[in-house]
This record gives sequence, structure tokens and C-alpha cells, in this order.
Amino acid sequence: MIEDIINLFNSFFIKKFKIAIVSYYYPFQKPSTSGVGIHVYNLVTNLSKLGCEVHVFTFTDGSDKVQKVSVGDGKIVLHFLSAKFPYELDDKVIEKRIKYSIFQNKVMDELGLEHHRRKFDVIHSHGWLTASAFNLKYLYKIPWIHTVHSLERNRLSSMTDEEKRLFRITSWIEDTLIDADKLIAVSTDTSKQIIRAFGNKIIKKIEIIPNGVDLKLFSNSEKKEDSILCVTRFSKEKGVDLLPAVINRILSFSNTKFVLVAQRTNIPTLLKITKQLDSLKSRYKERFIWVDKPMMPLELSKYYKKSSIYLQPSFYETFGLCILEAMACGNAVIATNVGGIPEVVKDSGILVKPDSKDISDSVFTLLKNKKLQNLYRKKAIQRSKEFDWKVIGTKTLELYKKVIERKKEIEREKIKK
Repeated sequence: MIEDIINLFNSFFIKKFKIAIVSYYYPFQKPSTSGVGIHVYNLVTNLSKLGCEVHVFTFTDGSDKVQKVSVGDGKIVLHFLSAKFPYELDDKVIEKRIKYSIFQNKVMDELGLEHHRRKFDVIHSHGWLTASAFNLKYLYKIPWIHTVHSLERNRLSSMTDEEKRLFRITSWIEDTLIDADKLIAVSTDTSKQIIRAFGNKIIKKIEIIPNGVDLKLFSNSEKKEDSILCVTRFSKEKGVDLLPAVINRILSFSNTKFVLVAQRTNIPTLLKITKQLDSLKSRYKERFIWVDKPMMPLELSKYYKKSSIYLQPSFYETFGLCILEAMACGNAVIATNVGGIPEVVKDSGILVKPDSKDISDSVFTLLKNKKLQNLYRKKAIQRSKEFDWKVIGTKTLELYKKVIERKKEIEREKIKK
């Protein structure tokens, strides 16, 4: 009884820590292929459970709306912002960049209005769209933290020709990261990338907080099939151009099943790969399954739980969220030895070069050696427990408070002078 009265008092008279999250992607009631969006969704949920008031400013292809959700002792306010463009362009890459610009401007308007209702304690942005957070930091003197999920300049070699044309714009916007109060790197490799890009002057701003996994949703299942799974975004950096050769070789020399979860793309330079995959679907009707539409995490988790081997053929990867989800579901992992992947996998899987022969050879090794496969599966489950979102959410909130306290100290020092 007394505890209920205290909680009621706190809810009315103690102001919740107020956070602005800016992310173009946020998979709420609609699936997303964006690892950034999934990261943000889990972070926001856990911050709310810690008693925070979290405002999410995100894109919608519908109309502008605000929706409130109660999770734990906190509150989540979703600001869905439309970025409609009055004309439909033939060049979809250009059209998407225009939508990004419209979205950034609407974030500044909407976040500014909400800040005037009650001030935000901190802004936390995600993805490379940082212009709005950069402006709002200086306009309202709000501490700004940014999570670096990847660096656009480091993705250049694996971009499509259509994306490369606009690289200068993305690189120019990305330069605003220098002005963030703190940069969260999702891996040690990412922190090194940041330092190489911006110099030693930025070292003090970097904090390493890894990605996390929902261990309740992504958990091991004993009902495994003798199948291989790959969950990825359809882009060159994810190694999709290696997949046709890998899939064909595996299915030609084994009786296993290969399941690919990757949304189709209409980018012209990637259409050749989609045709190759369609050809493989016709050739291996029962053994090659291509799920070409995005799925909500609950539905996706069922694929992880069924498969026994998980494959990630990336050329560029700062962390590897899908790898972590697969590990939590008890998959033996084969992944490329690039970026932050070795930090995630360590000795709980097989690391290879991004080469179709090396990848398929490793698959054959695990198919032939069930004892080794089971060893990696057990190690993967154990390793995934180190990335519990409960811990990562708490670390992130502690960082917010540390940044705010440091800014207050700086202000006090200025007054003394």
C-alpha cells in the first residue's frame, strides 16, 4: 500500500528524465530491414523500463501523427513524421535523399515544439542523418550524443554506382559528428574507424557500448532443421553478390536447405543478383527458400530458431546484429572476418575471408562434423548472453547523465572565470 502511494506521488511530482531519439528507421507495427531501427527500438524500450520519458522522432510513409506507449515505469512518445515529395522521380536514390532532407527539417520543427513544452535533457541520434541534431544542439543548448552504427565514407567501396554519385552529400553531413558531445561506437573496430576519419582530437568523445539482443525473443530451440540461414540487407556491403555462387555450390554438393531473408531491391546495379537468385529458386525449388519481404522480429526469430547454421558474407560490418540474434538462437555461425564481427563472434563461430569458396567450404565442414557444429552452437548461446539489452540500456542512460553533468561542470567553470 505504502509503495503504491510512493509510486503515485513520484509519477505526479518527479519529472522523468526526458530523451529525444532521432532515427529515420523505427520498426513499430511495421517491419524494417534496418539494423539501426531494431537497435533504436530495443534501446527506447529499455530506457522506458528504466523510468525515462522517451520521444522518438522517426519517418512514416503515412501522415504525421503522435502516438503514446507505456512501457515499464516510463513513457514512449512516437512522433511519426511524413517526408512526402509532390513528384515521383525515376531516380529512386535521388528521391530518397530528398525525403531525408524533408525529414531532417521536420525533426527540427517537431522536436523544437516539444522542447518548449518541457526541455529535453539530451538528444540521441542514430544513422548518418545528423544535421537536425547538430542544429538543435546549438539552437537550444541540448547535449547531443550520436551512436555510430557505420561511417558512410567507409562504405564507399561497396556502394552501388547510384549511391556513389551522392557520396559528397552524405560525407558532408557526416562531418557534423565532430560537434557531438559524445560518440557511441558499437565496437572497438568502429571506434578505430572514427579516429581514422576525424583524427586523434575525437578520441575523448568516444565511448564503446555494443549492440544488444532481446534474449527473451531470440532464444535457443531444440527443434532445429538441417538448414542454413542468411538474414541480410540487399546491398553490396552485405556481400549479396557472393550469395549466388555460395548457395549454388552448397546445394549442388549437399542435401541441406538454404533460407535467405532479404528484401528485394529496385536498384539497377543489383538487379543482376536478383535474377541469379530467382534462377536458383527455380533450380532448387524445395531447398532454396528466398523470403524477399521484411518481417517483424517475432516472425524473424522463428527462422533463427529453426536453422542450425547461420551465414553472414559481409564486406563491411561495424557490428553484425543478425549474427548476434542467430547466436542467441543457437546457430553455429560462419561470418566474414571484417569490421566488428570478430569482436562479436570471438571463438564461438568460424571466421573467413569474404570469398565464396572459403564461405562454402566452411559450411561443408560444419555439415560433415556435427560434433563441431554443436560445440559452436553452445558457445554462441553463451557468448550472446554478454549482450543483454537490460545491461546496455543502463549503460546508455548512465552515459547520458555523465555527459549532462560534465556540461554543467564546464558552465560552472565559465562562471568562475
